[in-house]
Amino acid sequence: MIRTTFQTVNRHTQSVIQTRYTDLAKLQQKMSTGKALSRPSDGPVETANSIKLKTQNVQLRQYEANIYDGLAWMQITDTAMMGMNTVIQRVRELAIQGDNDTLSPTERQYINDEVEQLTRQMVSLINTRYKGDYIFSGSRVDDPAVLLREMKSGPQDKLDYKMAFFDGSGGGTGSTFTLMDPNGRPGTASTMIGKIIPGSLEIIVDAPMPLGPKTRMVENVDYTVDYMNGTITLVDDAGKYFPNTAMAHPMAQDWSPTAIGYPPGIEIRVDYMDRVKNYYGQEIDTDSRIFRQIEEGTAIPINTTIDALAVDGRTNVFTSLVKLGQALIRGDHVEINDSITELDKSVDKILAAQSTNGSVINRFDTTLERNENQQTEVTRLQSQLEDADYAEIITNYMVLQTVFNAALNSTARIMQTSLADYLR
Repeated sequence: MIRTTFQTVNRHTQSVIQTRYTDLAKLQQKMSTGKALSRPSDGPVETANSIKLKTQNVQLRQYEANIYDGLAWMQITDTAMMGMNTVIQRVRELAIQGDNDTLSPTERQYINDEVEQLTRQMVSLINTRYKGDYIFSGSRVDDPAVLLREMKSGPQDKLDYKMAFFDGSGGGTGSTFTLMDPNGRPGTASTMIGKIIPGSLEIIVDAPMPLGPKTRMVENVDYTVDYMNGTITLVDDAGKYFPNTAMAHPMAQDWSPTAIGYPPGIEIRVDYMDRVKNYYGQEIDTDSRIFRQIEEGTAIPINTTIDALAVDGRTNVFTSLVKLGQALIRGDHVEINDSITELDKSVDKILAAQSTNGSVINRFDTTLERNENQQTEVTRLQSQLEDADYAEIITNYMVLQTVFNAALNSTARIMQTSLADYLR
């Protein structure tokens, strides 16, 4: 006959009580956390599936963030292009108004003054930013699509002296000179200025007597300007300023920085449009695309580039605005009408870009709705696996607590010690 010792009974009862207590603690943890899965041992298969669902939910939320970011970018793009259309429509009205034989040169100048401000506004629109990025510059988001440069040179602006690469020595009526831009590759010759904003050019000559110091030259009286190519043509002879003398036109001198006696000289101020260039003086590529991944395996371009708004490689809205301003100053009706035609083409191009941008916005909206539905379903499935059923847990807890208390009571009765327990 095998004798059951006190130690054996003690170990067995402690094991039973500890097991019941552990089960009770697990249920208490599920009630406090609300989670049915706290560790892999609670359900290995369910835990693996829950991890997969969590990963999918993280991906969906990132896609959602990409969609919202892309939508914001494209909505700002759409607003900018709407502003461009508004500007062009107003410019077109001014062009039609300026194409009138009854207007005086002064009245056309007033019209060009507004065209000039609208041109500057167009530059501001094409350089619209989103979170600090230029939205029309392709992937070169740190660089503006169009630079609006203000160049000054003359005795009071010595830092910009090399702007005055203007050698008019030996020139007279009909002579043509080129304005130069010093913002080129270091150590190389300056480049020609183009796309000058009509009306922004000022030329002041600090010439000897009898002309007098700081005489402002008058456009269409002393000179004409090719605003697209940055060239100046002298249109007056010596008679106006130097009667009965052999002196040439006041601008027809060597004003280059290496000329003897420089300064005094010629003061030039001009605003012109330019593109950002690299170290070698080449225009940067602004036609690259920016993508946002909106779902697995699907990345969509969200940006519209300045090149996409150009009618062709030579004509864009800025060239049209410059040509219109030039035509208004000259009173050239043919060029005014040509500018209106080019502006209409620019409007069509911008509307086409708006249409493309709008179709991508619609796709993002549709994808966003599907993404939100997927997130809802994945979250529901994850909840089914992880979340605790409080009704079931509380019921099991009450039952297990009763069993645990009964085990404690039974143990208390069984484990009553006496002197006989210590006898062998």
